[in-house]
Amino acid sequence: MTLPLAARITAWAAEGQLDALAALEALADLRLALPRGADAGPGLPASRLLAEAVALVPGSSAHSLAEELAAVGAVREGELLSLPPSVAAAARPALAATAAARTVTWSREPLTQGEILARFAAHCRDELDDVAVLEEEAGRLLLGWRDERTRAELRWSALFAERLDGAPWLLLAPFDDALVERFLDDADLRGRVSVWDTATLTKLAAARTSLGVYFGWFLRDVYRVKVLPAQAFTAGLLARGIISLGM
Repeated sequence: MTLPLAARITAWAAEGQLDALAALEALADLRLALPRGADAGPGLPASRLLAEAVALVPGSSAHSLAEELAAVGAVREGELLSLPPSVAAAARPALAATAAARTVTWSREPLTQGEILARFAAHCRDELDDVAVLEEEAGRLLLGWRDERTRAELRWSALFAERLDGAPWLLLAPFDDALVERFLDDADLRGRVSVWDTATLTKLAAARTSLGVYFGWFLRDVYRVKVLPAQAFTAGLLARGIISLGM
């Protein structure tokens, strides 16, 4: 029996199929994909999408992932992989809901990423005089501090994050060594986007954003945890001379 799309996404989340979730999320995100016309829907480079998504799950294969995506309606034309607009629209709320339901293991009580972000929004609104919550929807915030605007968002991955417009972005998502390398190679990306994995308490954060500082303080003060830079990221920045121990 073929599962409805929302049920399939929920099953992927329960089974830890991060590759499928990350690939579908990227395909369904109109901000990331290349426009292909009103009828065809947006598309992404298939080879890169499949390779980077399967790298998130050791032992997974691009062939199996391509079959999973085809089963939910993804279409490959040449080097572009796309979703019909109706499938993308149906996938987005289920992907957002499952990303928000992702749990952390360091809390004594059950705690999800969605609860952390919602509490941070309440903290900004109720306890910080100089921070404004300008927009709030499921899994997404637009925060303002003086002239700075930061978007915080729950995601299943940071695939194609370089295509997000503007700056800065604070993504709450898991990441792997391949993303660390991409951040090290792309100065614009690491200057605009930071990725915080609240489940593992690690981050890729070189972007200078006051809201990132506030978020770190919030986690420390409310949950008594500290999110540390990924060791491979710090080592890479040092090795390339981007930062020094004297900074």
